Amino acid sequence: MILGFEFALCELLSEIIFMNYSNYLLIATTLLFIVFAHSNQPPSTPYSQDVGLTYLLFSYTAMCEPSVIESWSCKRCSEYFPTATSPRVYYHNATDIIGYSVIYNNTIIAVFKGTTGFLNVIVDIEFLRKDYPNVPGAKVHDGFYDSWLDVRSQVQEGITNQFKECPDCSLFVTGHSMGGAISTFCTLELLDWFPNVPLFTYTYGSPRVGNNVFAEYYNSRQPNTWRVTNQKDLVPHLPPQESVNEYHHVPNEIWYPHNVTSYVICDDSGEDPSCSDSVNPLEYSIKYHLEYFGQDCNCV
Repeated sequence: MILGFEFALCELLSEIIFMNYSNYLLIATTLLFIVFAHSNQPPSTPYSQDVGLTYLLFSYTAMCEPSVIESWSCKRCSEYFPTATSPRVYYHNATDIIGYSVIYNNTIIAVFKGTTGFLNVIVDIEFLRKDYPNVPGAKVHDGFYDSWLDVRSQVQEGITNQFKECPDCSLFVTGHSMGGAISTFCTLELLDWFPNVPLFTYTYGSPRVGNNVFAEYYNSRQPNTWRVTNQKDLVPHLPPQESVNEYHHVPNEIWYPHNVTSYVICDDSGEDPSCSDSVNPLEYSIKYHLEYFGQDCNCV
């Protein structure tokens, strides 16, 4: 699954053949190392349904108003996570992008809101792609990536300050729907900002965020990702996968085909034809998007 990345690297190699031999050898060796580094890696931690439910509830909490999150006063907050501390809210008024981070059980959890409201829908349907920085050939969804950039500096500052309160904390990133897409970009940045901190990612009903080159790059950096999909949920099939060079999911999919108790661990391609990709497009429905693990997608 590294052909797209190899093609980009071959183009780079062709541009340096006129350099002197020592420089050519150094660069060629470096590029070959990158090729092998971009092969898919298996997760180092297994999928856990209990963990999945826990972080889904954190994801749904992002649907609350910023003031409710800041005071940690929602019903789910006090009922399920009463010991969570230091909530910090990240908000971009122009696009209604909301995220937050909180300290819970020696973990700093970064969470991003799913799709609600007219402005978010406009961002969702903006299927244009742009180059992803510093990864040749990688393209990403313009609207999703710009939404991440809208809150990026806030997230970096907030989590940096939370590490001052909890220097031994690990990191967890989660989000539902569009929040899952933003979580994908956040994960890669957190790996750069805090390279020595254990990091795990669970998303729910995430749309596709980039092409196959981006998906391979993401998996090479963060194999500890579980991308949960529910039955015939419409959103994971957007934007459409017209070709492998258009949009392609990041691994690793966990598909619940029938109910909240049985699931399938899909292959590491990101687009396992025996998982949610096997659903007849005529049967896609938004209703499966709004209730993961039997929990309603709203602020409670």
